Amino acid sequence: MGCNLVKNKIVCSFFIFSLLAATSAQAGSYKLAVKKYMKTHLETMSESLERLDNGEAVCGIGVQDAWNRTVVNVSEAGTANGLQPGDEIIAVNDEETADEPGSIQKLVRKFSADDQLTLSVMRSGEAIELNASCIDGTAKFGLQAEMLRFAAKGKWKQCIATSQNIDTLDGRKSLFTATYRNTCIEAKRCGWRCKKPTLVDAKSLYEVNVTELEAVT
Repeated sequence: MGCNLVKNKIVCSFFIFSLLAATSAQAGSYKLAVKKYMKTHLETMSESLERLDNGEAVCGIGVQDAWNRTVVNVSEAGTANGLQPGDEIIAVNDEETADEPGSIQKLVRKFSADDQLTLSVMRSGEAIELNASCIDGTAKFGLQAEMLRFAAKGKWKQCIATSQNIDTLDGRKSLFTATYRNTCIEAKRCGWRCKKPTLVDAKSLYEVNVTELEAVT
């Protein structure tokens, strides 16, 4: 009987160890996937990042948030450029945008502050052209790059803090920052094992869903 008890303890201990190891591996895989994705995203921004690192001013046109190539929110600069929520920017200086995340920003960042751009826009089914003036978008782009770099290095707390700084700079919550903030919060939650979600985690995911719904509608 004593022998069976010892065996049961060994089996139980092995089972618990295996479960913890599997949970830890799962958490580690998630964090590794997040870091890999962030590094890949940074690579697609390499040209703009090089200009940023060289101290060059990056163009912005006042688009605070976009759903692929459709404008969701604009700043005062965006309004001054004639942009409205719902506008679909199909080309920047005759270079077509792609219907994918970051497409507008990728083209706009090729230019510098004070450059003049021609935007080809679809508005309520009608094709129009807007003459837009670049503003200095370096500060916002710099924070976005910093947030992604922190995430690529697994510095989740710094990623979350930087995402909040972007919202403060914009004066509103955007889908871009909400999504990456939630990603870093989830990675932080899954340390050596994934802890149960807290109210903060739930609010973060809710925020992403709300901002995505606003963007789609």
